[in-house]
Amino acid sequence: MRLVAATACALALAVAWYLFWPSSWGGRVSYIMVSGSSMEPTLKAGDLAVVRRSAGYRPGEVVAFSSPIGTVIHRIVDGSPDEGFVLKGDNRTTPDPFRASPDELQGKLWLRVPMGGLFLSYLKRPLNVLMMVVALAGLLLLGWEGRRLKHRAGLRKLRDHSRSVSSLSNLFLILAVTAGVFVTAGLLFLAATVWGFQKESSRLVRREWPLYSHEVRLSYTAEMEPSTLYPDGLVGPVSVPQGRQEASPPLPLYTRLARGLRATFAYRFSSPDASSLSGEAGAEVVLEAGQQGWRKQLVLLPPESFAGPSVGKELRIDLTQVFALISEIERETGVRAPWYELRIVPLVRLRGEVSDRRIDDFFSPAFVFKIDPTQVSPESTLVKSQVTTATREERRKVYLGLAGWQVSVERWRQLSLTSLACALTLAASAAAAAVVLARRRPTIWLTARYRGLVVDLAAPAAIDDTTVIDVASFGDLVRLARLKDTPVLHYHAPDGGDIFLLRDGMTSYRLLFPAKGG
Repeated sequence: MRLVAATACALALAVAWYLFWPSSWGGRVSYIMVSGSSMEPTLKAGDLAVVRRSAGYRPGEVVAFSSPIGTVIHRIVDGSPDEGFVLKGDNRTTPDPFRASPDELQGKLWLRVPMGGLFLSYLKRPLNVLMMVVALAGLLLLGWEGRRLKHRAGLRKLRDHSRSVSSLSNLFLILAVTAGVFVTAGLLFLAATVWGFQKESSRLVRREWPLYSHEVRLSYTAEMEPSTLYPDGLVGPVSVPQGRQEASPPLPLYTRLARGLRATFAYRFSSPDASSLSGEAGAEVVLEAGQQGWRKQLVLLPPESFAGPSVGKELRIDLTQVFALISEIERETGVRAPWYELRIVPLVRLRGEVSDRRIDDFFSPAFVFKIDPTQVSPESTLVKSQVTTATREERRKVYLGLAGWQVSVERWRQLSLTSLACALTLAASAAAAAVVLARRRPTIWLTARYRGLVVDLAAPAAIDDTTVIDVASFGDLVRLARLKDTPVLHYHAPDGGDIFLLRDGMTSYRLLFPAKGG
């Protein structure tokens, strides 16, 4: 029967291990505490969502995924593994701004534990974990001790006896069990400490970080022939507010009435550590016919020197000359393109020092104005930027993932060492108190160990009418008690001595412990 029970228990543990082992330890399951209201009413804040990794995912399933802002649990509403999944919270009207690839999905919703996330957050506190470990170890030890005494005594009739274990025996037992609990906890924390010191606390990683950036902002005013549509002959100025990159579309610029463009570009160099900045700034215009057509490049503004991180330049383009040039080339080649592109290209060269590095860099973004037979269409993106990065090595902490709790290896070592020291200190304190008590009452460990056999008496039992036999040891008395299914009577004499007695009809078996020093 015991073999069947042990086998069933082992199978149950194996199934539980397979089903619930966390992914951070190599399993297939992730435990996520729900926060926010984006998935109501399916999931509420404080719920524990148990997600399990799957071989495939499809629209309609609730999944957890790693996003730039952390772990999010939403529902798949569209997409595929190849193009990425579109996700949306049940309580939201718009989908998430990014698509999740299958590799980013931690799994699909398997179980929901209402308010179970509160228990998960409780476990994130090391002191709470320590208290639970100690309590569990205590329950296991107490249960094991009770079962051992019950099986070894074999005294079914003792349940009908009126037993009274002395307060000192109880105290000794509590101290002994407490010492055992904290020793067990200490062994667990010792294993955690050894495991923590086997892990590297940090590793050297290469990281891209922004060294500096260029930015050019273009604004323009279109010069038009005064007309019903353009009574003052101007459209603009058109510019982009700070914090944005695109301009609102202006009035259409009709080719037949367009006469010129007055443009201004503002260049800015940004870096947290830059010095001795200087350079040259100019501009050119590039005219290109359709796709893979002819291309003509003209200097608009010769390079001019400047100092500092920023510079601004004003430009003017005569559109009547541009149209005349296009007509001349069309007449000469006999080819008319469906459209043309007029590109205003600021040319900036910058020199200086950035983070103890000497730089000599160029930045030449293009702003496109599309010309067709009816309209001149400027692009809406009037802010162009370029970020230059550098690679540097840095040491980053290594973190351990434990059921949703992220802790650094260094912090793990500190916690495990502190917990180990506390557990051993408490175990030593409880053991020392038990030793002191045992020295005061040498027999207390006997009454505590065999508390299921021993009954304390308030007064000595009468044995004058029986044959008294003195036994050699307490072990002999215990064997007789089990053999005869009879309790051992104990009396603590006023002089400090102890009398253990076993009555069997007209025979009394006795063991005397004289007072200490007597």
